[in-house]
Amino acid sequence: MSSSAAVLDLSVIIPVGPGDEDWRELLPLLANLPKQTELIISGCEPVPEDWSEWNRSSTLAQTQWLISPKGRAQQLNHGVERSQGRMLWLLHADSRPDRVVIDAVSRQSEALQDRWCYFDLHFARESNQKMMLNQIGANLRSRIFQLPFGDQGWLLSRSIFDRVGPFDTDWARGEDLEWALRAKRYDVRPVRIGQKLSTSARRYITHGWLRTTWDHQIQMWRMIRAARLQHRKLP
Repeated sequence: MSSSAAVLDLSVIIPVGPGDEDWRELLPLLANLPKQTELIISGCEPVPEDWSEWNRSSTLAQTQWLISPKGRAQQLNHGVERSQGRMLWLLHADSRPDRVVIDAVSRQSEALQDRWCYFDLHFARESNQKMMLNQIGANLRSRIFQLPFGDQGWLLSRSIFDRVGPFDTDWARGEDLEWALRAKRYDVRPVRIGQKLSTSARRYITHGWLRTTWDHQIQMWRMIRAARLQHRKLP
């Protein structure tokens, strides 16, 4: 957190990877957030030339583009460290929140509750029927095993984040899964908001549904095993 006093209700932190332009479609959807909202894009590339133009048109309290070390864990940590909001919304650049989601975030941030919340996963309209299985599976995993992933738009209080600690930068992928498993050690449980947060199915379309689904399942169970082994070594 920055050295200045925290006076904002909400900080939206969006990690942006190399060459990622998805944030351009996302930002206009955030215009109806409470005015006491801070927007932070934590990128690993220089500030785009047209950023100042968008910045001038924003109605939010503060906006900034941070240049962070490459890697989603490091970018998220850097964004949280520089933010000032009492609540944090960790949002992927390819998320597409509708007005219902924005209203839910506004209510939670105004209440300033000491919680870790998540949305139901919903794949965007370009997805096919097979993606419904992935969508159902992800939402069941979140409810039954209490393991929501980062693409479900985590909304949490700063006190919860400080309690569990920053994302582990040793994880090139799965930093959200490791954090969620670590949260259980501190008896921090996720709360389902219920609204659907749309995200892109582009990776499945590009690489094929079966291959991508299989790869994700194998990687997920490997990461769960690695995280549990790592956590056993913690005091």
